[in-house]
Amino acid sequence: MDWPFTVAPRGAVQFNILVLLAGIALIALAIFVFVMAYVKLFGGFKRKKRVGSPLTEKNFYAKKQLYLKKLDSLEKRYAEGKVDRRGAYREMSKLVRGFIYDATGLRLLEMTYTDICKSSTPVHIKTASLIRDYYEPEFARMSDADTMASIQKTKKEILYWTYRVDYGRMG
Repeated sequence: MDWPFTVAPRGAVQFNILVLLAGIALIALAIFVFVMAYVKLFGGFKRKKRVGSPLTEKNFYAKKQLYLKKLDSLEKRYAEGKVDRRGAYREMSKLVRGFIYDATGLRLLEMTYTDICKSSTPVHIKTASLIRDYYEPEFARMSDADTMASIQKTKKEILYWTYRVDYGRMG
C-alpha cells in the first residue's frame, strides 16, 4: 500500500531561534518574580545568626531593664490570676532564654535543659540553674513551687548579671 504523501527527512533539531530566546526570557522572568515575591513576603534569604555580644555596655543594661519590666508585668498578671502557674513558668523560661539571646547571641530557646547543662560556659551554668527550677512546675501536673518566689529569683538573677568587656558576655 502506497501512501499518497511522503515525508522528507529534515535536520535533527530545526526550530526558530526566537522561540528558544523567548522561552529562556520567560523562565528568567518567572525566577525573578518568585525571588521578588519571596523577599517581599518573607524578608528575603538572610540568615539570622549572631555570634558574640553585639550590644554595647549601655545597650546591655537597657535590655536588662526591659526584661525586668517584662518580669514585673508577669508578676502582676500572675497576682491578678490572668496567668496560671504553668504559664508563668513557661514565660519565665522564655524570658530568661530571650534575655541571654539578646545579650550574647546564644540560642538557648532552641536548647533543652540537658543541652544547656552539657556546656560549661558561665552563661550556660547560670542559665541551667534557673531553668532547672522551672522544669518541675512547668511540666508536672502538681507542684509545690512558689511562683512569686521564682519570679523574684529570676529578677534577682537578671539584675545581678553584668556586662563584661573581656568575656563579651554576661558575667
